Amino acid sequence: MQGLLSEARRFASFDAADATCGAGTPARPYRTPRRTLKRLAAGHVFYELPGSEAGAWDTFSTRNIGLRVNRRMAQEFGGDADLVREHSRRTLERILDVKTSSLSPLERVAFDNFALVLSLVPDLDSWTNEEKNGLLRIIRAKSRPDEMLYLHLTQQHKRLRQALLQLGS
Repeated sequence: MQGLLSEARRFASFDAADATCGAGTPARPYRTPRRTLKRLAAGHVFYELPGSEAGAWDTFSTRNIGLRVNRRMAQEFGGDADLVREHSRRTLERILDVKTSSLSPLERVAFDNFALVLSLVPDLDSWTNEEKNGLLRIIRAKSRPDEMLYLHLTQQHKRLRQALLQLGS
């Protein structure tokens, strides 16, 4: 994995330099070699904006979060998916002070999915009201057809970002 990360970093700086320094011609513009694209597609690459924490997402994988949810389901709920979903939803309803009956069907699906992950955040109950309200806005935005608001709100929620990084790394 480390080899792929360092290769991706090297490729990004090399490829960008090639593309901007006139490699190729107007008739045949520069193209990244197929072999390089295949290697990059085999892994995950995160674009880090200037000013962001370099390398924060290097060890992150959504698979790690899924494995943690499954481990919890096996250990605490005897492998019963319905039971872990119900318990996670009720706990998140209590923490966010919301009833899912007031949500649209799509919002409920998003809420239930978030609840499974957020049940793994040990200090969620101690988040500020502003952080909890922000979390509910994110969940509601996730259910919309256009996910730009969801993306924008998620980027602004520092505590959620930190919790997800910790769970997925």
